[in-house]
Amino acid sequence: MTNPTILVTGATGKTGGAVVDLFLAQGYPVRAVVRREDARSAALRGRGAETSVVDVFDTDQWSDAMKGTQRAYFVGFFDPFMVHSAAAFAVAAQQAQLEAVVQLSQWLSAPNHPALATRQTWLVDQIFAGIPGIAHIIVNPGYFADNYLRLMDFAAVLADPGQHTGKRYRPTGPALISAYDMAPAIGKALGRRVRPIDMPWWMFSRAARAQGVASASLASLRHYVEDHKQGAFAYGAPNDVVGEVTGAPAETFEATVARYARMPF
Repeated sequence: MTNPTILVTGATGKTGGAVVDLFLAQGYPVRAVVRREDARSAALRGRGAETSVVDVFDTDQWSDAMKGTQRAYFVGFFDPFMVHSAAAFAVAAQQAQLEAVVQLSQWLSAPNHPALATRQTWLVDQIFAGIPGIAHIIVNPGYFADNYLRLMDFAAVLADPGQHTGKRYRPTGPALISAYDMAPAIGKALGRRVRPIDMPWWMFSRAARAQGVASASLASLRHYVEDHKQGAFAYGAPNDVVGEVTGAPAETFEATVARYARMPF
């Protein structure tokens, strides 16, 4: 039996890139969606993926990218017009008659959240859930969960989406930890002393802007910081969702940091 072709959006990003590698390792043909031709897209082809350059707001380009694919992993991006992009994807997915879509959503996805990005994410949840004839699975990561490549195993439900259709998963690590717990683990991996510092928002915002973080992302992040202080991301955590879905236990923070420290970037 021929494996279905997997369309992966955000393929040059953290979770998208991990999903590409996971399916290539399992022998699945992968079409990686990229926004431009550059060294990162060339690296994807070097690893065995087919690449497709897509303007994420263009339905016709999504349709071209989906030709010959059967299942998709969708990760949105922080943008004031994120819903436009998701709607274009949804229209193309219905036209292409995809079998299944795994969508990376948010832990706090809700219609009344103060952050625009989170309200938009909730709208995307509803758009995808309403696509007729397509199995839809949601993964709701928590705070900064894009840094935990363990999420790539959740996209693996695309290999057998039937039992996951319509479900919403909220994966966590094996323990709740604070910045004060994280600091020594990071220091051990880097071989230097690391200590947490409570930073005022104005200082963090200034540094983030200097690093090129978009104003729209910062506007949402400010709300997430307050959510974090109120324990919103601790609600319902830790859990064993990772083990239940993937068959392997969630990676510890120490293991994640050590793996990141070995990466070129």
